[in-house]
Amino acid sequence: MMNKLIDRIKNSARHQHRLAEIYDSIAMLEQKEWQKLRNDGVTNWTHKFLQQVNKSPDAAVVIDSESGKHTTYADLERFSLKIAEHIEAHTNDKFIGVYDSNSAELIAAIIGVNRAGRTAVLFNVLDPVERVVSLAQSCGVRLVLGRPVPGLDTTEIKTVFQGGLEWLKPGSAPELIPAKCEQVAVKLSDPAFVIFTSGTSGKSKPALFSHKRMLGAGIAWSIRTAMSASDRCYICLPLCHGNALAMAFSSVVAVGACAVIRERFSVSRFWGDIKRNNCTHMVYIGELWRYLLNSSASDSHNSSLRVIFGNGLSRIIWSQVIERFGIEHIVEHYGATEMPASALTNWTGNPGACGFIPPAHEDQAGVMLADEELRPAPIGASAEILLKVPDDQKYFGYLSADLNDAKVVKLDDGQTWWRSGDMLTRDSEGYYYFHERLGDNYRFKGENISAVDVERAILSLEYIAEACVYGVRLPNLDGSLGMASILLVDRELRLAELDLFLEELLVKLRASLASHAVPHLLRFSRDPHQTTSTLKIVKSQLKQRGIELWSAEPHFALTKGHYKRIDLKLYDQLMNGELKLGF
Repeated sequence: MMNKLIDRIKNSARHQHRLAEIYDSIAMLEQKEWQKLRNDGVTNWTHKFLQQVNKSPDAAVVIDSESGKHTTYADLERFSLKIAEHIEAHTNDKFIGVYDSNSAELIAAIIGVNRAGRTAVLFNVLDPVERVVSLAQSCGVRLVLGRPVPGLDTTEIKTVFQGGLEWLKPGSAPELIPAKCEQVAVKLSDPAFVIFTSGTSGKSKPALFSHKRMLGAGIAWSIRTAMSASDRCYICLPLCHGNALAMAFSSVVAVGACAVIRERFSVSRFWGDIKRNNCTHMVYIGELWRYLLNSSASDSHNSSLRVIFGNGLSRIIWSQVIERFGIEHIVEHYGATEMPASALTNWTGNPGACGFIPPAHEDQAGVMLADEELRPAPIGASAEILLKVPDDQKYFGYLSADLNDAKVVKLDDGQTWWRSGDMLTRDSEGYYYFHERLGDNYRFKGENISAVDVERAILSLEYIAEACVYGVRLPNLDGSLGMASILLVDRELRLAELDLFLEELLVKLRASLASHAVPHLLRFSRDPHQTTSTLKIVKSQLKQRGIELWSAEPHFALTKGHYKRIDLKLYDQLMNGELKLGF
């Protein structure tokens, strides 16, 4: 049952003084939860999980949406202890890789790594193996739990449990933490995970996510979504990312609820999963709801789903989701894995906003929308969002010290601020709205894509002299579509030869990049790209033009797994949203 907080929000509508009161009451609830953790001596998020194990050992914590298999809190605890024992027996390394698809076993591996006092480096199963190898090397990972990774010591997660399952009997008391694991000191500030993010410029970066942030996320999101032990939360986003792990599963653990997990999002199976498992909550990215809106709504009738939370839900889609699917409460947010403070959240019901802080509230002092000179921007202006780094802390958002130093700036006020690289606007009522992403990266299908990574993959072919990758917007498409402007070494290449080249390029890109990162649009430039004084290609004009010059230079669109030359018919289909892009 939804708690009284949602009813208060609905009754308050856009009344500023009432919303300000609720804002403060949420803060008070958070403080009480933190005080409980301190009183209980909780020093990392696995301790909180263990509290729920002791409280409700036989309650389901994970349900597999495909098989219907239930995993109890006690089961998951035992599985995680086997993982911890395996790690202790095989390595003293601090960073342990986890590379597998969504499952109870994956969660057990993550908990087990933390239980052993180590940091779980989370790899995305959508990434090609050669990319995982590169990322693992950058973090010093030598042991990986999950799928095979060439050149690394890899153990399939399920094999860790073999030979030890005879004592994993339903209803039996959880095993104590092994003595050698008890001796490992873990603090709130220690990193629990490494999550790879493209950030706002440059190549993919290993971002740190601490035990404190994992605990805080569970507190924050369970309160704002009114989650309780009787609820079931649907997770079909990858658990190697913050939305699924730090927002959704941490909330489940915080209140002793249950996660219903699918390996990946499926339009055709979504509502069946929700209804069959009586899911009341789910975590989203905005485009997920666009796919559902474009599908038949018949299966959504009489759904148990009432609360959704995530990011990227536009104002128009927001209203359609509520009206069509009967959603009662939406919590949208703005955040980043590597940010030094809590995410901005909009729990007020105001469509399209990604955050809310009451005007003149003291919390406004920790957020700045800054212009190009890093001065406070006026209300309504699109400006970069900066977050204050607390005076008693040093910023540790990334594994690399160099990346940390490059991400912060000390302003004239003497304060240290974290630069997001994202452009937001703020209105006079205290609402924040996401505008666009700065830098070399773009967002497609809920994934932040590093343009530098894509450019490097393209430039690995000897036939290419220059490559410039950027995101472009097309009508009827959420986010930005990846486009690459390419200059060939042989600029006189005939179209017939170009077709053969495109096949080779696509093979290379699919081997090097996740499918969503493969550029969906290509442009072949007849002349070298315009550059700055430091020889960096100027992207602004290319982004602005998009595919408008298709008739002057060869342009191609990725459709049905092949690059097809853009002509007038294909151009019209792109503009009307009628062309199915991708593989």
